[in-house]
Amino acid sequence: MAAFEPFVGGVFNPTFSTARVIAATNCHLQTMIEDGKFLADLYDRLAFEVIEAPPLREREGDVEVLLHHFAKQFEREVPAFRGKRFSQAAVRELNRYPFPGNVRELKNVIERAVYRETTDEITPSDLGLRTASAQQLVKGGYHEQLAALARQLLEDSLHRAGDNQAEAARQLGLTYHQFRHYRSKYLQ
Repeated sequence: MAAFEPFVGGVFNPTFSTARVIAATNCHLQTMIEDGKFLADLYDRLAFEVIEAPPLREREGDVEVLLHHFAKQFEREVPAFRGKRFSQAAVRELNRYPFPGNVRELKNVIERAVYRETTDEITPSDLGLRTASAQQLVKGGYHEQLAALARQLLEDSLHRAGDNQAEAARQLGLTYHQFRHYRSKYLQ
């Protein structure tokens, strides 16, 4: 095949391509078109097939699958980080977090946690999630918000106590048996 020559004998010689463009956005393009911030004809050219994917927070079960995928991918890139695992509390925290940055934010959280943590277990404090705590992000009525607060208190005390339940109970001013009752009610 000859090299591409835009003009052959003074006549324009167009080159054809079978390339396809795959693009993603977190903007509502129809609104942007109406506001004059996005060209309608460009949208028409790009929008051959539009796939709308719900945000990560609405896809139950995807967070855990993706976290293991990203952790394995990072371990392949940096073999020194092999063997890292996520504690059950860290997985619960990730499942509750709304991920406003969607899958990209989850990937960054996982990579930072794997890179920063010097032990083999990644805990909720290693995740470095944004400042809004889990109980502030819970939607629902009184009982749902109260349960979220109880879970957060139990997880935080367990983490501070190094997963020692007797110490976590002392920190919360509970008896060991009360702590075990609440743990089985809110964390199982």
